[in-house]
Order: sequence, then structure tokens, then C-alpha cells
Amino acid sequence: MRSTTTFRLAMLGAIATVMLSLTTGVALAQAVHPPAVVAVSPGKFDIEIGNRPTVQSMRLFNLGDKEVEIQATVVNWDLNEENRVEVLAPTEQSLDQWIVINPLRFKIPPRSSQTVRFAVRLRVEPEDGEHRAMLYFEEILPEERNEGEVYVNFKVGVAVYGNAGEVRRESGLHSIEVVSDARVFAARFDLTSSGNAHVRLGGQYAVWPVNMFPGVSAVVPIANVGEPEVTLPPESWQLGDYRRSRCWLARAARFRW
Repeated sequence: MRSTTTFRLAMLGAIATVMLSLTTGVALAQAVHPPAVVAVSPGKFDIEIGNRPTVQSMRLFNLGDKEVEIQATVVNWDLNEENRVEVLAPTEQSLDQWIVINPLRFKIPPRSSQTVRFAVRLRVEPEDGEHRAMLYFEEILPEERNEGEVYVNFKVGVAVYGNAGEVRRESGLHSIEVVSDARVFAARFDLTSSGNAHVRLGGQYAVWPVNMFPGVSAVVPIANVGEPEVTLPPESWQLGDYRRSRCWLARAARFRW
């Protein structure tokens, strides 16, 4: 697998797509029905796959005060050069072809939860490396809707990485670019992944004003990053550890000042 991907430290850690569902083409709606508030745990799976079936489970929590109905699907996917999820057609070696989900459609009462299980059952001998699938959970809107009102549903994805045989994570760093939007900074890494699995970043970051940077030799790993007692390097704006972030691929951090 070879691809060039730009990793943005400012990207969000969850894969979530909010979809608008309009009952009419009226531009000015009288009312908006927001999506249900649902949490998923865990947010990703990184598992070993082999000859024996693998069974995993997750839990979906309905945090709202209304019952929600959800449909589960599984797709093949990859990241494009903008580090965005791109749904792909299934192949003989894509993990989505080996996954069975139960249940596929279900309702969760208010302030309650639902366990969803999936099994990985190989149909062919997997090639060495990483095989991917995305489990999507999408809210089903009520069939009876008021004309002229806007209904919004949620669609959240849980990434599943299945590792088979020898997994090689090989990469090259081409450039690092810092961009700003209003009062938020983002560090963008341009990487080439030449192995048979996605590259995953990990490490620390620190931010200095350009005229106060002490030089590369003065930049060393710092203990207790993210803890209240950590001491910032002299003249730096902020310090952090982007391995602590909850992003499933490129470890993420957001700079604020």
C-alpha cells in the first residue's frame, strides 16, 4: 500500500458525519429537530485476525430523553490525501467482507444503552498487513414528519483495523507546515506511507514565537506532559503530547492561545 497523506494536528479525534434530512425544499424552516445524542465506546478497534473467528463488542449510549432507532452498516474505506475518510468498493481482501454485525437495526430507550457485537470470519487467506472496515451507525428518522420542518440525524463511524501476518509501518516525512485559523494553530504533516499499514504519529509538541525558538539542540522530551505540574520550556506558548489524543489515526492536538 502506498499513499501520500497530510496529517492535520487540528483534526478531530472521532469520525462523525452529521447529515441533513429535509422534508421539503423550503429554505426557511419553521422548526429544526436536532439529532439524537449518542456516544460510542470504544471509538476504534485494532485487532489481530487469523484462522479463528474474532468476536468484539461495543456499547452505544443514548444520552438524550427520547428513544432513538439506529441502523448499522459496514464498508471498506481508506484515507485520501486530505486525511478524510473515503468509502471504497469492497474487495476480496477488505475487512468489511469478513464482518458480521449483530444487531443490525435496534432501538435504544432514553438514558439507556445497547451492546453491539461483530465477528470477523475470514473467507480467504488474508494478505500480510492491515485490513480496514468502518462500522457506521446512523439514526433512522421517523416516517411521519411535519412538512416544512428540518430533521437532522447523526451518522458516526467506528474504525476497525485488522492486522494479519507481518505488519510493516514505513513512512517518510516530507514537510511540516504550521497554519492558523483565527486563534487556532494547526501543524500539518506531509507523510508518505510505503508499508502495508497506516502510519501513526506519536510524540510531543511545543510552540514558540519564531524569534524565541531556542534551536533544535535545546528541544528534548519532557516528562509529565499533560499533567498540571508540568513546566513549559522557556518562552514557549504551549506544550502537549498528541499520543494522548483520541484520534484513531493521526494523533491530534489543537493549539490555543
